[in-house]
Amino acid sequence: MINFRIVIYILILGLGSILHSGCGEEEISGCTDISATNYDPDATTDNGSCSYERDLFIGNYSVSVNNCNTTGFFTGLSATISPVMNTTDQVSVVIAGVYQKSLNFQGTVSRGGIDIDSEVVVPGTTQADVFTYNGVGYLLPRFILRGRLTSGGENISGTLTFAAEATALDDQGIFSFRCEFVLD
Repeated sequence: MINFRIVIYILILGLGSILHSGCGEEEISGCTDISATNYDPDATTDNGSCSYERDLFIGNYSVSVNNCNTTGFFTGLSATISPVMNTTDQVSVVIAGVYQKSLNFQGTVSRGGIDIDSEVVVPGTTQADVFTYNGVGYLLPRFILRGRLTSGGENISGTLTFAAEATALDDQGIFSFRCEFVLD
């Protein structure tokens, strides 16, 4: 004779194991940040692999100067583009070799490019920062960088307008110049 208690017990265990096997969600590793270029909508666990549009621009570049109305201010120009911490769309654009300085400008990444409209004011400008032009001494405290860079794979393109304003030590006015920078 069949023991119904055993049969019911086996049925309950079998049904329980079937239900339990369907309850567990499979862990899928991937990028869970919706703003990343490699966002995986199926990922349930972030694996640190997220990449962002700004990553296309990160690197070191040489800088060429065009259409410049002054000379002697640039020595071995270079640019370094790096991410700004705790952001996904901000970059730092450091231009080195401008009157023996490294200038840190800020840019915003959007629509396949970097938009730069940034100004650097050099604090504590001293006599060591004085240059002479037409017999007048000037301090170089203000630099401006504007333009847009776009990415074409491993290369970036675009022209940046660089400007500087210097105040005459004898209060005889302001000296300024404007140039175009091309990153190679």
